[in-house]
Amino acid sequence: MAARQAEDVRFIGQIGSWLRYWRQRAKLSQKELAERCGLKRSTVARWEDPRNTNAPSLMNLIHIQRELGLYSIELLFGGPESFPSRKPTEPTEPPTAPSEP
Repeated sequence: MAARQAEDVRFIGQIGSWLRYWRQRAKLSQKELAERCGLKRSTVARWEDPRNTNAPSLMNLIHIQRELGLYSIELLFGGPESFPSRKPTEPTEPPTAPSEP
């Protein structure tokens, strides 16, 4: 049970990392994204915090992915390579990960 909870927390942290990555790629501030999605800036900031243990609701994820022009799977699990029919146009690593040449 504890292992499952730890895995869930890691996954929620990954959502926050990808959210921050895609938001920054869209050149939006937390406040701008929040306003477009009908949220508070503090809500977006909380989701992006790596210590956060609360994931956005499905409805909020849908609003976010639409505003960022993403497939839901990209927001949750990574970049465009998740979809073979969609060409990757941007790096797919979160900004905190070291980039390799």
